[in-house]
Amino acid sequence: MAMTLLPPGTVSRRHMAILDGAIVARMSALLPAQTERCVMQTFGISVNTWVKVKQGQPIRPSVANRLIERLQSKWSENHV
Repeated sequence: MAMTLLPPGTVSRRHMAILDGAIVARMSALLPAQTERCVMQTFGISVNTWVKVKQGQPIRPSVANRLIERLQSKWSENHV
C-alpha cells in the first residue's frame, strides 16, 4: 500500500501522510454511504478524516498506518 510521508514543515511541525489515490478509490468502493456512522463502522475513522483522505490532504501517520492495517484486513476478507 502506498503512503507518502511529508517532512516536518511541509504541512505542520510533525510528519504527515497522504494516501495514494488508488487506495482512496478502493476505499470508496467499500463505503456503502458517506455518513459519519458508515465511515466509522467501515474504516474506523471520523468523517473529517475521510474527507481529508478523499481530498488528498495529509493525515497523521499513526492514523494512516492504522487505516491501512484495517483496509488490508477488509480487502483480504472481500477480495476487493
